[in-house]
This record gives sequence, structure tokens and C-alpha cells, in this order.
Amino acid sequence: MKYLKKYESLETPEVGDYVLMKSETSNEKLADLINTTIGKIDSLAYRSLYVRYNFSKEILNKFRFHDLRHREFDKNQIVAFAKTIKELELKIQVKNYNL
Repeated sequence: MKYLKKYESLETPEVGDYVLMKSETSNEKLADLINTTIGKIDSLAYRSLYVRYNFSKEILNKFRFHDLRHREFDKNQIVAFAKTIKELELKIQVKNYNL
């Protein structure tokens, strides 16, 4: 008799993965910008990670008092992550439409 085994995907984010984060800042415009922008994991620590964003100069000038290119987040603020941008966009669409 043969048995089928289920293998769990124990994915954890790695350096170089693309990520969508949930910002917990008091500035609503800044939170909306970060919540809708895909970034790339630059470095990992035990409970935190650093995400690098590529924003235009216009956006950087709007939020000149905030360091937007390289931000620190807790790992529990991850909404979704993937190895490529296309995979991450697909995960976000699936989550938005409950597919």
C-alpha cells in the first residue's frame, strides 16, 4: 500500500527576496506608500529585517525627513514575500481576490 505524503513549504524570507511590508507609522501618507510598494530584503537579523526601496526623487523630496531607501521592520510586519517580483504580484492578487 502506498501513502501520499504532504510536504509543508517552510518558506522563510531570505536576503534578496522581494517583500511587501505593513508599516506601523503615524504618518498616514508614508504608511500608504510603504504598504503599497514592493521592496527588496537587504539584510536579516534575528527579529528584524532591512528593506531597500527604489523611490523616485520626487517621492524622496516629499518625505525628506524620513529615510525611505533603507528601512528596518520587524519580521511580523511581512504581508507577503517571494523570490521574484512577478511571484509576489501574483500572491498579492490572489490574496486581494481571495482565490
